[in-house]
Amino acid sequence: MSQDLILFATADWAEQYWTNKQRMADQFSQLGFRVLYVESFGLRSPGANKKDIKRLLRRLWTGLLPAKKIKEDLWVLSPLVIPHWQNPRIAKLNYCLLSLQIKIFKLFHLFKTDLVWTYHPFIMPLLTPLQARSIYYHVVDNITAVPNVDAQLYLETEKKFMSQITALFVTSFPLKVYYESLTQKPVYYSPNVVDVEHFAKARDSQSEPTDMRFIARPRLLYYGVLSDFKIDVQLLNALAQKRPEWQIVLIGEEREGQNSPLLQALKKLSNVHFLGYRAYANLPLYLSAVDVGILPLDDNPYTRFMFPMKFFEFLAAGVPVVSTGIDALKPYQHFFALADDAEGFVAAIEKVLLEKKSKLTVDEMEKNYSWHARMAQVLCVLNSTARDVSQ
Repeated sequence: MSQDLILFATADWAEQYWTNKQRMADQFSQLGFRVLYVESFGLRSPGANKKDIKRLLRRLWTGLLPAKKIKEDLWVLSPLVIPHWQNPRIAKLNYCLLSLQIKIFKLFHLFKTDLVWTYHPFIMPLLTPLQARSIYYHVVDNITAVPNVDAQLYLETEKKFMSQITALFVTSFPLKVYYESLTQKPVYYSPNVVDVEHFAKARDSQSEPTDMRFIARPRLLYYGVLSDFKIDVQLLNALAQKRPEWQIVLIGEEREGQNSPLLQALKKLSNVHFLGYRAYANLPLYLSAVDVGILPLDDNPYTRFMFPMKFFEFLAAGVPVVSTGIDALKPYQHFFALADDAEGFVAAIEKVLLEKKSKLTVDEMEKNYSWHARMAQVLCVLNSTARDVSQ
């Protein structure tokens, strides 16, 4: 018998860079759940930049529309929200509007609320009308460290929310330690995983993208949102200058509202190549054309809790990895080369360039670090913790 699940995300469905939220919704639908994906409430204050204004206008329009059917058993709902949730009156109005949107969807689709899966705690006012049987909190980042998020409000809301949940899933051991100190509810470690079949295509590719053909080797790759609160840009700059013969390839765009002078300085270096956004479907082709995957992550309150999705994506593609020593990757030190400064990166990259071999086979990846493996764990937890409707 299929179950109905409402997933409250911190990202819009159509974001260029998909993360856990969209992929978990897709995985649940593949497993027979009927899924309503509720897009971001807007946890950070909007800026005056073009992207934020465009998103706000889009949300005002899509918020007036019914939930959009993406595929069989998966719908996306855009909340009709007014910015500045910190204002109690605005927050109350937003919750009333969203509750009405969900109620209309449920009535039209005969949709129950068997399970709630959320990536933030700001759903408490919705819990009574939803009457969810079980509530799962999936923590994938330290959101309080994201620029323009009201950290105090988030922490206060989260503390109250802990009494309402059935269980937590976290993507890193630092998050597990933190939340186990915060609640008596079960906390399950579930690290980020990878679409092994998709990224393993890089191992067999015989061609390379046209925009890579004129870039010399060796090529060092970082891809994803170029966020200055995640990436140690100074380390990248030093690395590029210490080895001008090495080519650093950056795929992705700066985060919304960011205009980093450090990244602007990096663009002036002849051996650093900014390719811009590239579609997820084409990433294996680019991964097949590089020599080393680099994770030059900064050491700060955000990165100390994060688990970079691209870590296992690099490995599935057969690309050796050099990374700074963030805590989340410590259990996997035997899979990558560790370095914490420019000199260390140079030495580690020189070593992996000589070895030129993957740390994991495709079969090992599929067995331990695939979406199939993660969802098997998730289903096991759901079956053991879901509250009986009759209780």
